[in-house]
Amino acid sequence: YWLSKIDESELRIFDFGGNVGNLYYAYAPHLSCTRSLEWTVFDIGPILEAGKRIAAQRGAGTLKFTDSLGEASRCNVLLASSAFHYWEGSVESFLDQLATPPAHVIVNSSPVHDREPSFITVQHTKTCAFPCVVRNSAEMTASFTARGYTLEDRWPVLERSLRMPLFPDRTVPHYSGFYFRRQGRP
Repeated sequence: YWLSKIDESELRIFDFGGNVGNLYYAYAPHLSCTRSLEWTVFDIGPILEAGKRIAAQRGAGTLKFTDSLGEASRCNVLLASSAFHYWEGSVESFLDQLATPPAHVIVNSSPVHDREPSFITVQHTKTCAFPCVVRNSAEMTASFTARGYTLEDRWPVLERSLRMPLFPDRTVPHYSGFYFRRQGRP
């Protein structure tokens, strides 16, 4: 929704943890009809190589791949969908890596907690387990605000949750999405 509402004549999207470009293929047809679109996916090496092969097969000329977070400085939209909770550092340390902060940040499908302070846990799937950060929503919002962003919207992602059977107070009943806009931006 917010990608379609961002008032920029040219969308330069940096897709943090974007896998092989899944969101590009889903969203690009709806975003590029009235403006130019450049989409850069950041992920790990083997995923990027697979993404490049798929993009070549599909003729996705506006889809690029990188293993450098510094490339986000060229973009006006930072999209972190189902990936920001794998960033181990603080929001500030994430943004500090960018020479030019993007005008728009969308964090989607991320586990956040409204009552507990931020904590690290293990996220389980049927085949693997990996660490993730559950940020306190107020702390995360304050961190973006301290870097010049305003929270424009927050929404529930009801299809995802993080159950903590041994620590029920830390259970995340649903993931969340956030749209932050740099102050002074249209």
